[in-house]
Amino acid sequence: MDEKIEFIANGLSIEGMISRGTGTKGVVITHPHPQYGGDMYNPVVESIGHVYQQKGLTTLRFNFRGVGRSEGSYGNGIDEQEDVLAAVACLKELKAILSKNIM
Repeated sequence: MDEKIEFIANGLSIEGMISRGTGTKGVVITHPHPQYGGDMYNPVVESIGHVYQQKGLTTLRFNFRGVGRSEGSYGNGIDEQEDVLAAVACLKELKAILSKNIM
């Protein structure tokens, strides 16, 4: 089941959706170009997430800065790289917390 989350990328609040998997692996899923209507609710993004979830992976999809409820504005593809790095860090942190709670 998807849960709304927020994480910080370069001081900006980024909106995301996480679905906790049964295994130890996870994946960050990004959406199509934000200047052409891409967001984390894109049907392809949701389908990719669903397939990974069926495989037991934790998925994190998010809206790049300036999309949906994510703060900031489009950064010409450069600032968005920071969003991806922050999403990966968020997922790693969550997976570490979950693995400690299981043991």
